[in-house]
Amino acid sequence: MAETLQDQGARQAITDDLHQNMMVLAGAGAGKTHALVGRMAAWICTGQGEAEDLAAITFTRKAAGEMRARFAARLHEAAGQGDQEAERARRALTKLDRCFVGTIHSFCGQLLRERPLEAGLPADFGELEAREEGRLRRVAWDRFVQQGHLRGDQGWRQVEEMTLQAGQPGMVRLMNLHQAKGLQARVVCLADPCDTSAGRHQVEFHVSRTGPRPFLSMRVTRPRGPHAMEVIGEPAGWEEDAREEDRFLGAEELRLLYVAATRACDLLVVSCYEGKTDAGPWAALYPALEQVPPLPNYDPPRPARAPSATWDLAALARQRQERRASVQQPSYQIPPRLGEGTGYGALVHRVLGAAVEGRLPDDPGVYLEFMLEEAGLPRSWRLKLEQVLQTFRTSALWAQVQAAAAVHTQVEFAAPAGPDLGVRGVIDLIFRVAGGWKMVDYQSETTAVGAVLEAGVRVWQELAGELVVERGVWHTETGVWQEF
Repeated sequence: MAETLQDQGARQAITDDLHQNMMVLAGAGAGKTHALVGRMAAWICTGQGEAEDLAAITFTRKAAGEMRARFAARLHEAAGQGDQEAERARRALTKLDRCFVGTIHSFCGQLLRERPLEAGLPADFGELEAREEGRLRRVAWDRFVQQGHLRGDQGWRQVEEMTLQAGQPGMVRLMNLHQAKGLQARVVCLADPCDTSAGRHQVEFHVSRTGPRPFLSMRVTRPRGPHAMEVIGEPAGWEEDAREEDRFLGAEELRLLYVAATRACDLLVVSCYEGKTDAGPWAALYPALEQVPPLPNYDPPRPARAPSATWDLAALARQRQERRASVQQPSYQIPPRLGEGTGYGALVHRVLGAAVEGRLPDDPGVYLEFMLEEAGLPRSWRLKLEQVLQTFRTSALWAQVQAAAAVHTQVEFAAPAGPDLGVRGVIDLIFRVAGGWKMVDYQSETTAVGAVLEAGVRVWQELAGELVVERGVWHTETGVWQEF
């Protein structure tokens, strides 16, 4: 006979009380996702609404993908029946793509894209990816350090020794299990295998968690020597309370073990000592590790110890200042960026870039008016922009972009162009084709374009290590492709 959970009534209410707002508090592994998916499916099958009326928000993309898969599986299960609820489930499956299941970032981004004018945002804005966020943080930190040097603040060496490397690739974060809740990493190491502190202490108090009213039960003790406690008094029923609390603590240890074992995306490393297989927080995992090969020993190279010497701190400080002054001098004269355009031309670049990245709606009229106003251009140019966009979207070039395996837009670059001259520009569009890459420069007026194409091709081939096999200009006003 299946055991009835003590909180079964609360779990059942999640799927039954569909007209009641609820907040579910539970630890990792308690079944929150399962309960939420059950409530979503029940809401559909009982006719409370349609799939497009639902929104399920998670913290990570991985959790969102798992929730969407579970929701689809639950609907498929309900659709296999022969009643009216099955018909509703089948109808929901045909509209599953209209049901929002995603992160809070993507949900807020969707809301803002529907109302960019009210939010005061450009119509082609995008969410900041983790890699770009890290780059911007490093740029801001470098600028902050540089400003401190220019002000001559005292104690700047200590500030400069601080770092923003935590969380960046190649870094290791040390944390306990409670800090790791909700986080994931590619590689997770479970350390400290012989920490048995949880098993060395008796139950000190009990909190009733299942009765109609919670209460606290605890015994009174006092120290007796450095490592012993004397019991002064115990409440009635303490032995039963202690046994129940001990069962709860055991379940809590198992829940934390689940948290530990599910933080890794690619590799989980469990540390253990030879001969100790029945103690420690990871002991329950050891039987499953018997067929897992151990990691090979790694002896990291040790730098040679420098001979003892007396350091001239004043000379080192002068050398440091000289190096800093030398790197602050520009090594190239950087002209304005090539191929970016100004005014209307720059706006055309933004519109076509947003179209390629899928950030424009099917009917972009209101967005184009907003972008024109933001650029200080007449709204009456909307029809002109719409024609440019329509010509681009119905071209053979657009079809090639849609079929490409990799597409990049608005790629900024800078490179040396001579002994004392640099060049910088923007690659408007580059995408993968057979044998390499195809580079496109948008041109809204008749100007020389050879410089930006030539520089962009050279930089891209050096960075990607692959050939640019096609290059040319897309004349935005005429819809003509000109190959170079």
